Amino acid sequence: MKGKGIGGRAVVVCVLAVAAVVFYAVSAAAEYEWQIQEVQLGSGGSETISGSGGTFTIASKIGETSVSISCEKAELTSSTINAEGTGASSLKLSSGCKLTGIPFCKVTEPISLKAKTEMVGVGTKIYNQYAPAEGSKFASVKIEGCAAAGEYALEGKFAAEMEPGERVNQPLAFSAKISEEAKTTLTFGGKAATIQGTLQVALSGAHAGEQVGESPVASDKLKLPFQQIVVKQSEKLDVTTTNKTNKEVVFKQAQIIGGAGIFQIDADTCSTNTYKQGISCKITVKFEPQAVQQYQAQLLIPWETKDGVLFGGSMVGLTGKGK
Repeated sequence: MKGKGIGGRAVVVCVLAVAAVVFYAVSAAAEYEWQIQEVQLGSGGSETISGSGGTFTIASKIGETSVSISCEKAELTSSTINAEGTGASSLKLSSGCKLTGIPFCKVTEPISLKAKTEMVGVGTKIYNQYAPAEGSKFASVKIEGCAAAGEYALEGKFAAEMEPGERVNQPLAFSAKISEEAKTTLTFGGKAATIQGTLQVALSGAHAGEQVGESPVASDKLKLPFQQIVVKQSEKLDVTTTNKTNKEVVFKQAQIIGGAGIFQIDADTCSTNTYKQGISCKITVKFEPQAVQQYQAQLLIPWETKDGVLFGGSMVGLTGKGK
């Protein structure tokens, strides 16, 4: 599926971040689905991301003295993002790291921050939040050669803001204001701290060179797992899809791919209907196993904006087992 919009591509937002170069997802509940070239990332799958940038600065206090540590190079490595907007990443700060505010201090580099990430929405903006991959500490920053010598723990959370628009390369911005808006708090040696800088991030795995973003028409589930059902009996589950754009959206005919008739659309208020921003529709799927075995299929919910500018579709994984 292809679309037109910003830069001739579908206006679908995204970005990868330090826990995966950030992709937007509004809220921890995964209200947004991530997609590549206007096609949703597969449920349960993940994509590799890399990024680089110039000067990154950590600002805080040592005692009552304001200090800052600036490194000339930033690299995003070992980063992934999945369809639900969570991931993992390492941000390495290196090359000429210097501490200002206290004379003669030297900073041991690189400073490597290992993080887990999550896309969240606050108001109308989308942020990628970074939290320590393990425990409460991102890293211990070692300072030598001055009165402030010692190791200082970098703890808490920080955030990056992503710019709307599906792109090959995504700007990922970090600042004190962004972290505050995203309701995160970072500390350095127990004192309030901020981190500032910008990364350019992009897919670097199997989909390197392709555009990535979020779907502006999002389903509340990326997986629809049915219970174990007695053979020839049935269960029904719902998928709710919401128009997040400022355009009217026309839903095309939903269909189930695979499953050999075991999964069926039982009710559907999406297909062939048009909805304005903020309005939702619902598809009910029935699972009726015919044998004692595992079944799987995909529910495809295609859509386009009424003006023909945006195209897309949700793919919801269907699983169930007969007993």
